[in-house]
Order: sequence, then structure tokens, then C-alpha cells
Amino acid sequence: MPQPGTIALTGGTGALGGVVLDELLARGHRVRGLRRRNPGRTTDTREGVTWIDGALDDVEALDQLVDGTDAIVHLAYCPMEDPPREGRSVAEHFVQNNVVGTLRLLERAPRTRLGQLLFTSTLAVFGPNPHRLPGADRIPLDESFPLWPSEFYGAHKLALEKMLVAGAATWGVNTSVWRIGLVLGDYPDPDRDYLTRFVTAARETGRIDKAFAAYSVTASDAARILADALGDDAVRGRVFHVFDRWLDFTDLARRLGVPRSCDAAPEPSPRLLKPQLDAREPTFTTDAWLATRLAR
Repeated sequence: MPQPGTIALTGGTGALGGVVLDELLARGHRVRGLRRRNPGRTTDTREGVTWIDGALDDVEALDQLVDGTDAIVHLAYCPMEDPPREGRSVAEHFVQNNVVGTLRLLERAPRTRLGQLLFTSTLAVFGPNPHRLPGADRIPLDESFPLWPSEFYGAHKLALEKMLVAGAATWGVNTSVWRIGLVLGDYPDPDRDYLTRFVTAARETGRIDKAFAAYSVTASDAARILADALGDDAVRGRVFHVFDRWLDFTDLARRLGVPRSCDAAPEPSPRLLKPQLDAREPTFTTDAWLATRLAR
């Protein structure tokens, strides 16, 4: 953006969302964040941050979140395990929060000064084995590869992607989709922190005996990529793969000072591509981040 503004942010209390919040503040933006009501939660009280209590299915909260802002950055996700509201099934609660809630944000995007909404999706739209998808031997696995996910999580994200891209054409808003790879960061929830679990197991057992790998990006790099897109009309109606590279965790054996007793997890062939993001010439800091993280 040419000058700092006010950004509506969902998911700002999460692992990646917290880093995005830091990046926005560092650039001089003010942030209006949506947070779910939780009496035990401690949230950021820094100058420049205003919190709106509510959820994605709360119309009044979304109006307070969006009205008077410059753009929307949407990271929030309500998992299937979230306790449903009274009178709702688990599936209905999931759809109301994630699908209907995101569409409500899309409806409100024209109210922002820039008419912009950045939607964070996931590489899970490809499923667990994208290199085995029909056509993968003939069509590049890039942002335009035709997808039909076999898992509900990826399917609902892909459905929203299509609606967000359609919104750019139908309502003339600057909507874009950012499929985030495995985020390397400091997760408060250890069940989501693959790296910490992997490193802890290696140090406890003195070896690496289980392979794990993924297309990865650090939280700080992802945050910069998203912040760079604010105010950029060139991202309108486009889909981006956001990752640095395929990271084989067994390659960390030397840095951890332990032997590897399992086979590596080499990058599948054909591999996922990210030409849309590469054209923007992003800077990645994966190696430097890993060196700092593993030194702890």
C-alpha cells in the first residue's frame, strides 16, 4: 500500500495470524481484529490494535470489523472439532462459520476503501498426494491445475477459492487467494507444530526414525508476502501458492546431531509449482529461521 491504512484481520490470535498482525503494525498500519469470545484468552493490547468480539457467523461483529477499513486479510478458520452452537449439527456449525462467514466477508469487501480481500487457503486443496492426481503427468501442478479434492477440508477451501475469484469479476473487488504451505512458526498448540514434535522426538530418542516432509514457508515470510499484496491491483482474481520449497525434516539430522535411521522423504515428482508467486520475487528466510529455531 502506498501509505499505512486500517486493515480488517481475522485469525489474528492464531500462530500465523499473530505474525501477520506484527508485520502490519511494523508497516504502520492500524489493525482491527476479529476475536472469538473467550474469557481466558489474553490478546494483543498494543497501540494500533482494536479487537472486535465475535465470530465469522456474527453479522454485527463483521460490520464493526470491516466498515471504515482499507482492506480485509482473512485467515480465520473454525475447525470441525469446535463445539457447535445449540441447535446446530457439527457440519452446519462448520459451514456457517467457514463458508457462510467467508461469503459475508466477501459481501463486505466493496465497503473497504480499496475493495480488497486477501483469502488464505491451503495446499491441502491438492489432497495428500497431488503428484498422483489424474492429469498430473500432463498438466503442471501450478495454481491453475484443475482440482476436485477428496477430503472435506480441502474441498470447502477450494469452493471458497472459486467464489472469491468469481467475486473479483462479479463485484469488481480485488479478491485473491493465497494457498499457504506448512507454516514454520511457534505454535501455541503443540499438536499443530510439526517441527517441534519432530525435533523433540529426535532429541529424546537420539535419532530420527520417522520421515516427514512438506512444502514449507516460515510464518514471517508468509506474513510479508500477504502484506506486500495489500493495495496491489495486480493480484486481483488470482491464486498464489505460498511456500519456499519442499522441506525434508530428515535433512535436519546433522543440525540436530543425531543419526537418521529411516529413509528420506524426497520431493514427489511431478512437484508443486508456484509461478505466480515466483513472478513477485519474494524473499525467503527458511534456512536462517531453521538455524535459529534449532539452536534453542
